[in-house]
Parts: sequence; structure tokens; C-alpha cells
Amino acid sequence: KTAKRNRIEHEKTMAAAAGDEPETTVEVKLRAVGPSRPTNIRLPPLISVADLRRSVALDRRLPEDRLRLVLRGTTLPWGDDTHVKLRDGDSLMVAVAPKPPAKHLRDDDDDDDDDEDEEELVRSSQNI
Repeated sequence: KTAKRNRIEHEKTMAAAAGDEPETTVEVKLRAVGPSRPTNIRLPPLISVADLRRSVALDRRLPEDRLRLVLRGTTLPWGDDTHVKLRDGDSLMVAVAPKPPAKHLRDDDDDDDDDEDEEELVRSSQNI
């Protein structure tokens, strides 16, 4: 349901931004970290960071929750209330943060338990 709601909100934002007047939307170049080519997206000149993140995620088919955006050398915050003013021709750097490793792959201090289990296994095999 959340993805559908986000898509509907995105479509409403884009529909409101789509107009014939030049000041209604601005063209922003999305530059992704990695081998993909830059693409352009039309957005309203004043947009919340949350709506910007959602629009970029939907446009590039990226996970919104791990998306990092950099505009004019500044990493955009996660706050929903923060707004940015976009200018025609702005470049927006887009990066996807990697997923954290699975819990069983993290380097925790639980290695001591494994050593104790191994010692117990050795002792039990010697008693056979």
C-alpha cells in the first residue's frame, strides 16, 4: 500500500509540476554514483526533501530508504519538513547506501561462545 500511495503522490506532484510555463518546473540532471549515465527529470522549483527523494527513487527505480542526495555540495537531510529550491540545470548526485551485512555476518564479540562450543566438542570426542 505504501508503494502505491507514494506512486500516486509522485504522480500528483509531477502532474502539478507539468505545465507549459517555464517557471512551473525546472530541469535537474540526476548523476548516479556508478556506471549509469546521467538523466534529466523535471521537478517543481520548490520541493520538500521527502518529495524530492520519493521522485528520484521512483524515476530511477531505487530504494527510497537508502537513497542519499547531494545538491550543490550539500547532503540533503532526511527531514520531511525541509524544502529545497531547485534551479534549472542543477545537478543532483544520487547514491544508494549499501545494505548492512546480515546479523550473522557482522563482527560481534560473540566469538567467545564459538570457542567454548568447539572446546566442548573436542572434550566430548576424546571421551568416546
